[in-house]
Amino acid sequence: MQLEGDYLKDDEEQARHTELLHSLVISHVLFNKLEIFGETFYTYNFKEHHFNNYVDAALEFTITPDVKVDAGLNYGLQKASQKEYFLGFAFRY
Repeated sequence: MQLEGDYLKDDEEQARHTELLHSLVISHVLFNKLEIFGETFYTYNFKEHHFNNYVDAALEFTITPDVKVDAGLNYGLQKASQKEYFLGFAFRY
């Protein structure tokens, strides 16, 4: 679980707003180096008084203990919420 507060730049004007993000993630190791996870999260924009809800899913493959690759999707549940696909690369040094 995660709770996050952000102070973000507005898209359409020279101003900023505050957002709250809350998430819950569940994961499971399928094989020795392959993990699947699902997440649900929402954001709340205090300036516009607007919620965006998302459901995510991804696969994560461990190349080495310090290098991982993941791919998945973020699916917005409202019509105005974005739907995004992603491919990520993470490393620890």
